[in-house]
Amino acid sequence: MKRMVIVFTTFLMFGVNLAAEVHMANKFPIEESTNQKNSIVRETPKVNSMEEKSKLVELAKKHFDDLSEAEIKFFTAIEKEDIADYTSSNKEENNPENADQWGNDRVLHAKTIKWLCTDPKAAKLVTHKGIQIKGARIEGELDLQFAEMGFPLVFLECVFDEMINVNSACIKFFILTGSYVDSIQADGVKIEGGVFLRDGFKADGELRFLGADIGQDFDCTDSNFTNKDGKAIIAERINVKGSVFLKNGFKANNEVCFLGAEIGGDFDCTNGIFVNKNSRAITADRVKVKGSIFLKDDFKANGEVRFLGAEIGGDFVCTNGEFINEGSGAVLADGMNVKGSVFLRNGFKANGEVRFLSTVIGRDFYCTNGEFINKSDKAISADGMDIKGCVYLSDSFTANGEVRFSGAKIGGDFDCENGKFVNEGNIAIKAEGIEIKGNVIFGNGFKAEGRVVFIGAIVDGHLIWSGVNLTEKTILDLRNAKVGILLDDKKSWPARGNLFLNGFDYEEIGDNSPEDAKSRIEWLRLNGGEEFSPQPYEQLAEVLRSSGREGDAKKILIEKNKDKSRLTKLTLSERLRHGLFGLTIAYGYKPWCALWWGLGIVLFGWLFFWAGYRADVMTPENEGPDTSGGFSALMYSLDVFVPIVDLRQASYRLPNANRAGKVRISDNLNITVSGKVLRYYFWFEIIAGWVLTTLLVVGVTGLVRT
Repeated sequence: MKRMVIVFTTFLMFGVNLAAEVHMANKFPIEESTNQKNSIVRETPKVNSMEEKSKLVELAKKHFDDLSEAEIKFFTAIEKEDIADYTSSNKEENNPENADQWGNDRVLHAKTIKWLCTDPKAAKLVTHKGIQIKGARIEGELDLQFAEMGFPLVFLECVFDEMINVNSACIKFFILTGSYVDSIQADGVKIEGGVFLRDGFKADGELRFLGADIGQDFDCTDSNFTNKDGKAIIAERINVKGSVFLKNGFKANNEVCFLGAEIGGDFDCTNGIFVNKNSRAITADRVKVKGSIFLKDDFKANGEVRFLGAEIGGDFVCTNGEFINEGSGAVLADGMNVKGSVFLRNGFKANGEVRFLSTVIGRDFYCTNGEFINKSDKAISADGMDIKGCVYLSDSFTANGEVRFSGAKIGGDFDCENGKFVNEGNIAIKAEGIEIKGNVIFGNGFKAEGRVVFIGAIVDGHLIWSGVNLTEKTILDLRNAKVGILLDDKKSWPARGNLFLNGFDYEEIGDNSPEDAKSRIEWLRLNGGEEFSPQPYEQLAEVLRSSGREGDAKKILIEKNKDKSRLTKLTLSERLRHGLFGLTIAYGYKPWCALWWGLGIVLFGWLFFWAGYRADVMTPENEGPDTSGGFSALMYSLDVFVPIVDLRQASYRLPNANRAGKVRISDNLNITVSGKVLRYYFWFEIIAGWVLTTLLVVGVTGLVRT
């Protein structure tokens, strides 16, 4: 019974397997063919000769008269979906640098590869794994122009002694990992997958991919490109659906050109080295990158790096990158449009101009802890920049040369905290006409050896000039600038003549900043310029008045007039009038001072006329009852001084100019009173009364304020 069960079970399992094989054969007919072939191979007796079991070898023999053992090995491996591996067990012998010492067993002729790719019958025998060769030396030019290859081309650690030409060809994948080539011509090539020229790949001549179409990545990681007679890589108008990798050991000794390229991923040059001294190291004008651009982490360029008019969907990252092009442009990115941020920070170093004219940045512009050197010229040129976020020239930022942001528009802050700007005798920061929605921050150790120019700037937030590391060469120019709140401190004020305030407009003075009139007058008198301007005084007075400090506002305006008289050239009449207004009514801001002057004149007249009366030089003008009454020197003086009002004193007695008399003050002191002098004082008091009364009236009404 047990035996019958075993037999039945075996028969049942055999039936199930047979049904499964039939089902799979119907679903995958190619695999059915392969399975049948394998079953035939298993049933066919083994043959000893490799070439007898290779249809590709037989086909090649009909085309070539003399196939070498290396070529027979190549055709056999391709048909078997294997790598044609020619490497030695001795790793030192596999170094492509020693390819000229490789024997014939490692040599393939380019014509055999070309035939395999272009002959219709031969190409049909190439499987989906394509042509894979490792460790061979390929002699002759590999000319595959216009060839259509629906399979990959893979050359690992191979050496090509002449050019590879795949112009306008169609290839599944193009891989030359670790290989050495003379040059590659690939204009208009269409590659369904990626291009891999990496892991020790080396090119001694030009690499051209003009107008190429790459379906995945263009990967040149850890590769070396040298072309003494021209550009190292020419990839103008290349279209890469994936990313471009020129990183991690990549090195180019001549220009790398991606002019007008379109890249679906990133343009990554992390830790790459680009050398083309005194010329262009990278040219990527009008490149369109959907991802980010990375020129970072020990990236080095000796030559000009250009991204004029580039469009970047992510960030432009140059963190810890070094850009050298002394005396010329180190980084040129005029007209660039970056959706994300620009990072030139944390070890970034440029020796040459960094230029972002009219660039649009969707987020922030970071230069923190960056070093920008271009002595006696422009270190950063960012005129006309449009930055939606903030600008950070802070945290140990250093510039040796002019930093320019004239006409720029900044949506956030302009932060220069702890930044160092050196351009001795010239402009350190030039931000004429800049528009800033946030704050401008110069503080926490900020240092400028040169002019900081914000002429015509518009700042919606604070202008913070506090905690500045001040030097005698620090000059702050705020002419015609307009800010929301001014926040400063005395220790940070530039030296006299190094502060320019004409036309400077601000709405408030911030907390903890000096607001008292005495300090602010000192600040105003630091103002430089050849001509006196009343605007800084009037602006400060308006701000103080709006904050409830009316008294300090008046003091500022009084000092304005004093400084005007001192610093400007006035005619004699102007000087007399200016002096009179200042002396009597403080230029209209203290009109009641005229009363004190009048009181003094009246009191002095009281004493003077009393002495004249006692000395009998005050003679009656008309005989009558009023002349016999008592004489009041105080009322007489008041009657003389006050115009229009008649107190019936001065009209009856006058100083007699023809008399003189003595007044006894004490036993030992007699004073002679001259009627002539008294008459002069009489006239003076009348005039003074009219003048001071008039000035009092016009002062109170505000008609004489200057």
